[in-house]
Amino acid sequence: MKKYYLYILECFDQTFYTGITTDLVRRLEEHNSSKLGAKYTKIRRPLKLVYSQEFRNRSEATKEEARIKKLTRLEKLAIIGQTKVMKIENLKKIDSLQNNQIKLLKKLNLKKYREESGQFLVENLTIIYDALKDGYDFEALFVTPEFIRKNEEKLNYLLNNSRALNFYLVDEKINKFYSSLDTPSGISAVYKINYKPLDKSSVIYLNGVSDPGNLGTIMRSALAFNFNNLVLDENCVDIYNPKVITAAKDAIFKLNFFETKNREWLKKNKLPVYITSSHSGSDLDKFKPAKDFCLVLGGESHGVDIEIVKIAKQSLKIEMSSKIESLNVATAAAILLYELRKNI
Repeated sequence: MKKYYLYILECFDQTFYTGITTDLVRRLEEHNSSKLGAKYTKIRRPLKLVYSQEFRNRSEATKEEARIKKLTRLEKLAIIGQTKVMKIENLKKIDSLQNNQIKLLKKLNLKKYREESGQFLVENLTIIYDALKDGYDFEALFVTPEFIRKNEEKLNYLLNNSRALNFYLVDEKINKFYSSLDTPSGISAVYKINYKPLDKSSVIYLNGVSDPGNLGTIMRSALAFNFNNLVLDENCVDIYNPKVITAAKDAIFKLNFFETKNREWLKKNKLPVYITSSHSGSDLDKFKPAKDFCLVLGGESHGVDIEIVKIAKQSLKIEMSSKIESLNVATAAAILLYELRKNI
């Protein structure tokens, strides 16, 4: 009787590839000789056989293969005996406000302690969930019983797809103690601060943007229109401020940031500098920007510093009704970034 073998091949990065064969020995020989068969010729990465299961008919093997393909990475690891799947009931319970982990969460609301610890806090399920799906993992996760009751499916995804080792259960009183939100969300994730270096493309230079909501919105607009680099001067609000994160959402993980003082970055910058004006300058819709440039956005109350105005190559004007004097900096940024990207 012909036998069918369901097998799992593991890549070096713990990516798994499944298949069905009638000759497992031949398949293993092909792997050992780097001849992985037509199905795997495009992978071109080291693979090893980590699991096999015998079936008497192909339909049973196919059904099991379909089931395995739907499993999370950790569930697949559990199948091949490398780890155990994290369950909600295995969360470590914290029931004291004096717990060191809780004290840290409270401190992470302050810039000083974020800088000291190199960590920041996110209290939004959508941000945490979407970030993990995109490969941005947390270091520790804290949830309340009420959150679990309402979000069990997504929580299971977080538990079984994160590489973190620290998962905690806290009650609503503790959550309220450390949360920066008026109404705590019931979930908190601690992330490592990771400044990615600027690349060689255009830069958005923020000059005294002090409102958290505006900064977060600018970050989302930058991401939406494919601007990767943000430089923030010393008068800007901290990018890891909880209100900035709420407005920025997952843009907090995907942009390149650089912090500067006394316009040091601008002094070394070789990109053409563009500023904005409510009353004079080139019409934005007719302006042809350089392929790469530095767009300076001024603070909400003072605009662009005079010293930066002096070095600007071009002033840009957004045409608008005479009924209004100026636009909010985040609104202006969205218009500017859209038009500049379109006109490059």
